[in-house]
Amino acid sequence: METLSVTMKGTITAISDLTSIRKGDNEKFAGDISRMPRKGNTLDSEVYFSAGGITGALRTCTYNAVIRALQINNKDMKQGNLNAAYLIGSGVKLKQVDQINEEKYGKPTKATEIMPGEKNAIRERNPFVSLNGMWGLAARLGIGNAVPVDQENCITIVGEKYRANLAKRNPEILESLSEEEQKDIMDLIVEDSFASLDAKGVDAEIKEVKKELKLSEEKDKPALFAKLEELNTAKTTIKQEKKFINETIQRPVSAYEAIVAGTEMRHDMKLTGCTTLELGILLASLREFSRTAQLGGHGRDNCGEVAMEYPVKALAWDSYVPEHVGTVKVSHMDFQIIDAAEHTLLSDALKAFDEAMKNFDESGLDLTAA
Repeated sequence: METLSVTMKGTITAISDLTSIRKGDNEKFAGDISRMPRKGNTLDSEVYFSAGGITGALRTCTYNAVIRALQINNKDMKQGNLNAAYLIGSGVKLKQVDQINEEKYGKPTKATEIMPGEKNAIRERNPFVSLNGMWGLAARLGIGNAVPVDQENCITIVGEKYRANLAKRNPEILESLSEEEQKDIMDLIVEDSFASLDAKGVDAEIKEVKKELKLSEEKDKPALFAKLEELNTAKTTIKQEKKFINETIQRPVSAYEAIVAGTEMRHDMKLTGCTTLELGILLASLREFSRTAQLGGHGRDNCGEVAMEYPVKALAWDSYVPEHVGTVKVSHMDFQIIDAAEHTLLSDALKAFDEAMKNFDESGLDLTAA
């Protein structure tokens, strides 16, 4: 089978503020806000948007693109498949997948037992998994971190706010309630106010204990961990003893660090030994991504909108000279393939995906082959 090597060296631009909060970064740098990941242990280290955030988004888009195409072509919304969703979207095999494949193909059920020849058969039957990989089957697609070009001006602090009780902010809602509910809502406001004060005090103690843990000797850590557990239990008790709602409504919402809107980031993707169809699946995934063009968290604050642009080079299996074959542009509700002169590889690859979806039953493809 003829294969390609493809490189997509381009840029991702943050249209709105962009967050990529990883558990542990806040503790590493200390402070009250969530931080962006860095390639080092100081705030001066190089900031980046995690490759995992891009990989996860595109994996999900691969599955969504396949299901949407099948729904359109079959005029049937019931085209989803739980096993395929986890296999394609996460690279995770549910137990039923092994049973299905053993019945269909008589293959071993453990990923570690897949032989090289069987891997090739899996790739042919399920190029969606071949592209993104799974346990025991390496991905054809490699995705890197997105690194801001201007490291000195790429970070902002956003998101700090305070949650207020609905009835305090909009007292007119009382007019639509019964006398009993009006009394309840006044009790709710009082209860929430006191709980907010109590929780704030416990949070302050938890913060101090965490600081002590960082500076303490090993012999002192067990007692501090026990104190931390005691405080967390106290906080849970405050919530559970509330009559109306466990969570505290009136409370401050912490700020967070973000890559500032307008920041341009270097970003690379590459396909190794891929087929034209696998390239087409990636392009279909990017096309699907353009529906939202959103990465990272804090979507409620309208964070995460991005625009992507990738000049594309391809190297045929029988050549050592890569050729520029076009450019791919992705932004919110806009997807473009701009073929280079005398090259239609990108358009042909996307067409191969669309044709495979139109004729899926005759294509020999299998969403759960693994």
